This record gives sequence, structure tokens and C-alpha cells, in this order.
Amino acid sequence: GYTTQLVPTIIRVSTIIKIVRSSLKMKIVKVDKKKLLQKSIGISGIAALFCTLWTILDKPHSQASLKVTDEKNDLGETVVLVSYFCGSTSRIWFYVSFTCQALLLLSA
Repeated sequence: GYTTQLVPTIIRVSTIIKIVRSSLKMKIVKVDKKKLLQKSIGISGIAALFCTLWTILDKPHSQASLKVTDEKNDLGETVVLVSYFCGSTSRIWFYVSFTCQALLLLSA
């Protein structure tokens, strides 16, 4: 989800870096807005395809996370915080996701 925000930002920063490097050499720079938009949509499309495949191949399962606190309730019982999240049973998706994000950052 956050890739749709991250990708355009990285592409803009990459373009600004190219402009600064070219300006140091006193060169004229032309920025093609259509090309920037195509890059953003293309990479976001790949991310959407990845998320779709992940959901199809490894359905999300509700998992609970328990955290014991130092707080006590009115009856003197220890308060335990329970939060639920969707998790995957396979670790491979973590590594694939991490690799994709690393490649995204390195390509900028």
C-alpha cells in the first residue's frame, strides 16, 4: 500500500538528483513529465501485481499478539493487551518483499 506513495517520491528525488548533477556540468536538462508518470504507474502496477499474487497464493490469517503490561484492573488482575493482525504462514514473502523494496531504493 505505501508503495503507491513511496514510488513517486523516489522517482522525483531521483530526477532532482539528475538535474543537480547535470547542472554541475552546466548542461540543459529536460524533464519529461509523461515518462515520470509512466515510471510511477509501471512500478506501482508491479507492486499491485505482487500483492495480488501474495494474497492469492498465501491467504492472510488472523494472528494475535499478546503483551503483558504492568497495569492492574479494578480486580487486581494484570492487564494483557491483545492486538490482531493479518500474517503469513510462509517466511518467503518477507524475503521477496524485502528484496523488492531494496531494489526499489537502489534503483533510485
